[in-house]
Amino acid sequence: MAKRDCVVIVGAGAAGMMAALSARRHHPKLKIILIEHEEILGRKLLVCGAGRCNVTNVNVVPERFSGAPTDFIAAVLKQFDHECIQKFFEELGIPLYEEKKNNKGKLFPITNQAQTVLNLIIDELQRAEVEVRKGVHVESVRKDGDHFKIKTNQGRIESSTLILSTGGKTYPKLGGDGSGYGIAQSFGHTIIEPVATALPLVAQNPVSKKVHGVRAEMEVAAIIGGTEVCRDSDQMMFTKYGFTGPAILNVSRPIALRLNRDKINDCELELKFLPRKSRKEIEEALLSRWKKRPDQRLTLSLCGLMQNKLPAAILSYLEIGDIPAGDLSPAGRKRLFDFLSGWRVPVTETRGWNEGEFTAGGVECSEVDPKTLESLKIPGLFFAGELLDVDGEVGGFNLSWAWSSGYAAGALKKP
Repeated sequence: MAKRDCVVIVGAGAAGMMAALSARRHHPKLKIILIEHEEILGRKLLVCGAGRCNVTNVNVVPERFSGAPTDFIAAVLKQFDHECIQKFFEELGIPLYEEKKNNKGKLFPITNQAQTVLNLIIDELQRAEVEVRKGVHVESVRKDGDHFKIKTNQGRIESSTLILSTGGKTYPKLGGDGSGYGIAQSFGHTIIEPVATALPLVAQNPVSKKVHGVRAEMEVAAIIGGTEVCRDSDQMMFTKYGFTGPAILNVSRPIALRLNRDKINDCELELKFLPRKSRKEIEEALLSRWKKRPDQRLTLSLCGLMQNKLPAAILSYLEIGDIPAGDLSPAGRKRLFDFLSGWRVPVTETRGWNEGEFTAGGVECSEVDPKTLESLKIPGLFFAGELLDVDGEVGGFNLSWAWSSGYAAGALKKP
């Protein structure tokens, strides 16, 4: 049985590992035990940023997160902002660079390898003399007086402080099982229903089936109940079931909540094939082309503006033949202009937990101290990472929350 005067951190993902390092920084003599139910630490970290590890983002501000109130998120982020995160990794020997593609502020390690990040964090845990226990499954937790009694498959542990950083439910194959929700509930905490976000959307349609696997730069809007709620421009991929890719993941959150939490099926995607162009600009661009080359077939007149396989699929869907551009009727022109500038497709469902990147929902943040992330119900119990009802946009925001909340929780109320 472990000594009672120690801190136990359950969950060795990004937030848990940062919590352990923060605890060591703030409490040099404290015994720290980091337990993980997988045999490998930080498995989810290895798939972040398509294996490149989008460590953080230069645009990390509270408004880029959802779930908890903005003031709660701000209180955590200001303790360990993106500049602190960047400095932390540079001190570990991991310089970061800002990806200029799309100017979205994403920061990656110069190696473009998540394994680099994980290797050096694990090395730092060893240097900090954090006791890491792998393959440990927590069976029950209770508080007896001033101490937590933790029953595991490898024996019992007692501690004066407990940090839960077990993550959400996405990527169950990589260890995401939502086990922390049950522990939090056993201590009287409310759990906001978890929903997978940043995931592909099922919206079956003839165009996607014809061009399955095609990637294109698109402008995408999420429409709920006939009202636009968010919009983004980025790469998108057509699939047999609907759509995926960064542009879709970026707008999927409100649709996922509407379908899976509210159980209301009134969601659509609006797709614009020529991003950042108005309907008038699209019309003018095509009319100019057709005026110069009225004998050019429609597929050729369009293929210079979009991926080569799309024009034929679009014309087929609109029941327009591949005729010379000059022969297209006014009604045909209107159908084509309308489609290219805002094609609406009903979304019937989302893909599952194995394809979602983040979890919306978790421990209700009104029951947690925003400055320390200590439970307002159980003294000595802290939370970090995705277990809390906080999730950010795609692009390094969720990892930023993991680092920041792990740092805040690991401080154990010490500034």
